[in-house]
Amino acid sequence: MKAFVAFVLSLIFAAPVWAENTAHHDVSVHMSPAEGYVFVEDLIQFKGQGETTFTLSPAFQIQDVQVDGTPQDITPIRGAFVVDLGPKGDHQVFITTKALLIERATPPFLTVEGGYLGRDWLAHPEDFLATWDISGSTDKGQKWLTPGRLSTEAQKGTYYQARFINSQPSPPPTLITGPFEISERWADDIRVRTYFHKELAPLAEGYLDDTVRYIQDAIQNIGPYPYSEFSIVSGIAPVGWGLPGLTYIGRRVLALPFIRTTSLPHEVLHNWWGNAVDVDYRSGNWAEGLTTFQADLVQSALKNKDGGRAKRLEWLRNFSALPQGTDVPLSQFRSRTHDALQVVGYGKTAFVFHMLKIRLGAETFNKALQDFYRTHTYKVASWADLQTAFEARSNKDLSTFFDLWVNEAGAPSLNLSKASASGSHVSFTLKQSKAYPLVVPVRLKTQKGVEDFQVHLNKRIQNFTFKAKSPVLSLHIDPNFDVFRRLETNETPPILRDVTLNPKTKLIVTDPRAQGAARALAERLLQRPVIEQDDAGPRIVVSLNLSEKTDARAYVERDQNGRVTLFITARTVENLLQFTRSLPHYKRRSFVVYDQGKVIQKGVFDIPTSPLSRQFKGTPK
Repeated sequence: MKAFVAFVLSLIFAAPVWAENTAHHDVSVHMSPAEGYVFVEDLIQFKGQGETTFTLSPAFQIQDVQVDGTPQDITPIRGAFVVDLGPKGDHQVFITTKALLIERATPPFLTVEGGYLGRDWLAHPEDFLATWDISGSTDKGQKWLTPGRLSTEAQKGTYYQARFINSQPSPPPTLITGPFEISERWADDIRVRTYFHKELAPLAEGYLDDTVRYIQDAIQNIGPYPYSEFSIVSGIAPVGWGLPGLTYIGRRVLALPFIRTTSLPHEVLHNWWGNAVDVDYRSGNWAEGLTTFQADLVQSALKNKDGGRAKRLEWLRNFSALPQGTDVPLSQFRSRTHDALQVVGYGKTAFVFHMLKIRLGAETFNKALQDFYRTHTYKVASWADLQTAFEARSNKDLSTFFDLWVNEAGAPSLNLSKASASGSHVSFTLKQSKAYPLVVPVRLKTQKGVEDFQVHLNKRIQNFTFKAKSPVLSLHIDPNFDVFRRLETNETPPILRDVTLNPKTKLIVTDPRAQGAARALAERLLQRPVIEQDDAGPRIVVSLNLSEKTDARAYVERDQNGRVTLFITARTVENLLQFTRSLPHYKRRSFVVYDQGKVIQKGVFDIPTSPLSRQFKGTPK
C-alpha cells in the first residue's frame, strides 16, 4: 500500500500544472474488472508539429496509432513514445490501447473490489493540459467515474454505461471503478453523490447531508463552487485524495465515525484550494495549509468553545517535537511524504494563515481570499500571488511577514521573566530566541475581570508595563496560542512525536520474543528503518507483560534531563502486532490504551502551570 501512495503522489506532483497547451480527448473505454481487462479508443485533437512525446502507463499496450488518418509505427520506451505530427497545425491522433491489470500493487489496477487508473491510463502529449469527453462501460455490477460533468448514465443488462465531459483544461483524468451503490443529493444545481461499497451504503445519507452543508458554507465564505458535482468514492486503498469534483477515500476510513467532521470537510474544501486554484509547486504548496486552516480549525472550533485553541496548541506541540534545525521553509514544502513534512506543510502553514487573519482582521482577510479565488480560479497560483491579494485588500506591505514565515524555517520561542505587579500596575520582560516581529496577546486577570492587550515584540528582549483598571491577580502571555512558536519543554507535555520525529531515537526490546514485532512497530512509528543510535537520544522501550489489564498500552515520559522515552507494553506478541496498526495514528497523544481490537483511552498529559503565566496573590489593593 505504501507503493500505491507513493505512486499516486508521483502523478499528482509531476503534473504539468503550468502548461499552456491543451489537448482534447474523445474516449471510448470498456472495463471488465473480473478479468482486469481495459480497452481504450482515444481520438486526441490538438495543435502541434514534428516529433511529439506522449506519456502512457507501461501497463498499457499500444494496438494502433494513426496521425491524421495515417498509421505510424511506435516504439514505447519506459512509459513514453514519440509521434511525428508533421507540419505545424491542428492534428488528430487516434490511439487504441489495452491492458490486463490484475495482481498489480500500484496504479493502474482493476479488480472486482475496486480499480484505480491514474493520470497516465490515457496516452497524452507531454506538457499539455487536457479536456475530455469519455464514454465508458463496466460489467457485472461495477460502476465507474472520472472527474467531469456526468452527462448520461444507464444500466443496460449487465453493463453500466456513463459519459463524463470536462471542458476546463486540467491535468489528465483519473478513472475509478468499483462495485458501488450510488446515492445522490442536489445542492442547488450541484450534484452530490456517494459511490460506496455495499457495507458503507447505510452511511450515504449522513455523508450527503454534511457534504451539502460544507459546500454551501464554502460558497458563502470563498466563492462559487467550481464544478458541476462532487462525489465521495470509497476506495480499496487506505488513503484520502482530492480530485476535481470528487474525493477518493479508503472504505475502512469512511466507516470511522469522526471522518464526516474531519477528513470530509477538508476534502470538500480542496475543490477550491488545490483543484480550482492549482498550486505552483515550484514555490511551495500553500493549499494544504490553507485548507487545514479553513476546514480543520473551523471544525475544531465548532465542537466546543475551546476547540480552536486546542487545535492550535496541538499544532504547536507537533512542531515543538521536531528537533531544532530539522524543519523546512514553507516555500520548500511540496507534499506530505512523511510525518515531519505534515507538521510543517499542514500545521505550520495553517497557523501562518491564522496569524495573518489576526493581523489584518477577519473581514479584510476573508475578502482577500475571495479576491484571490476570483482572480485565480482555473489557474496556477503561488505564495507570491497570495501575498499580492492580501496586500491589495489590506493596503499593507506584508513582505516582511511572508519572507519570515514562508521563506525561512524555524520559529521563535518565548520566555517570560521579571514579572511583578503592584496594584493595577504590572511589568514583565519577554525574551525570544530570535528577533521576530511578533504581535503577542497579553491577558490580565484582575479583581474586576479580564483585560486583554497586545504587545509588539520586535527585539530579542523587551520590557513592558501595563496599567489595568483594577488590581492585577495574574498575567498570561499568549493564553489562546495565537503566536506560532516553539514551546518550551516545561510548557508542553511529552507526546509520541517527541520520540518518533527524532532521528536519534533508539529501540530497546526487553523480551526476545517481541523482537520482530517491536521492530515492525518502531519502523512504522519512525517511518524509517531502526538503526543503532546514540544512547543519549530518545528511546522506544517495548516489553511483554501478561499481567496487563488491557491488551496493550503506550505512554511517554520525560526525565529531569529532558530525555523522552516511549514505553510500549503488550500482553502478547499478537497484541503488539495488532497495536502496530493503531498506534501510528495517535502520535499527537501522550498515552494510548488498546483493548479488544480498539483504542479505549487516549489523551495528552496535563501541564500544572504554564511558564508564560504568573500569579500575583499578594497584590496590594
